[in-house]
This record gives sequence, structure tokens and C-alpha cells, in this order.
Amino acid sequence: MISLLDHISSTMVYGALALVLIATQLRAQETSIQQTIVYASKKQTLEFADMVEREFKLIGSGIDARADMMQAIETDEQGNALSFSFRYDDDAGTPIQVEYRMVPTDSVTINRRSIPLYEVQRFRNGTRDGGGPRTVRRFRVQFLTDSGTLTADPGEAELVRVTFTSTLPMGDLDDFFLPETNWGITLRPMNLAI
Repeated sequence: MISLLDHISSTMVYGALALVLIATQLRAQETSIQQTIVYASKKQTLEFADMVEREFKLIGSGIDARADMMQAIETDEQGNALSFSFRYDDDAGTPIQVEYRMVPTDSVTINRRSIPLYEVQRFRNGTRDGGGPRTVRRFRVQFLTDSGTLTADPGEAELVRVTFTSTLPMGDLDDFFLPETNWGITLRPMNLAI
């Protein structure tokens, strides 16, 4: 009888240890998956940022009239750039019209508050040609004078500041959280300084 009780108690102890190890392993896998997802999101954000930086430096290249280089920025009540377009000529002298549009994609509810998510779509000569991640929370384009003062007039702008925040909803439905990747740069497109 004592042997049977010893066997039952040892089975219970081993079972409890197995459950602890399984729970630990599952938590480690969940953490690893979250880290991989966040890394992929940051990589996608940086790829978009690299494209924005390279392209915004070209604003007005090959164009003489400042009024033809950029259009006024269409913004929402939070200051997000809903639409921004500019022109430049490529190396062959072909005119390129580029537009960035912030388009709603989804929303996530955190603490009973709905947070909208967007995608920044890029259009080249009227045709969709790339863009950013579908989880952008903020996208701002601002014109600045040479002294760094904000201006709404593209004719006065010598600097262009671009900032955006990419988010990634994670967790279960009861416990969402939003890690964010923020990126920003202030550029001086060469043709605006002339």
C-alpha cells in the first residue's frame, strides 16, 4: 500500500513539473514570436522610411518653377498628411508626379478606445506604386522655412519634415498593446534651396 502511495505521489510531482515546464516553454515561444513580429514590423518601417528619404530629396529636381514642385498638404484634424504630392524629373528628363495618400485600413480597440490604423499608399504618375505598412498610426509632412519655422505655403518651403509612427497590435483581445516604431527626418531637397 505504501508503495502504491509513493508511486501516486511521485506521478503527481512529475506531472506538476511537466506542466510547469510546458507552460514555461509556451511562454518562451510566445515571447519569441512577438519579438520576430516586432522585428519584421521595424524592418518594414525602415524600408518605407528609406524610400521616403530617397524620394523626398528629389522634390523639384529638374523643375524651374517653385509652384510646380509641390502641392499644399491636405491634413486631417490631428495633423496627419492625408495627401501630399510633388514633382521631379528623372535622369532622362521624364516628369514624375508622386503622391502619398494615407488610407484607413483597420482599427484596434484598446481599453475601450478605438485606434484607427492606416496605410500610406504611394502613387507614381497616377498609378499605385508601393507604399508603407498597413499599420501606420501617424504620418505627417510639414514645410519649413530656412530658419525652421513651419509654413503652409509650399512656395516658401526650403525644408520638408516627414514623421510617421508605425504600430503593431499584439496580445489577445482582452489585453492588446501597441508597440510603436517612430521615424522622422528633416530634408533639404536641393532644388528648394535655390
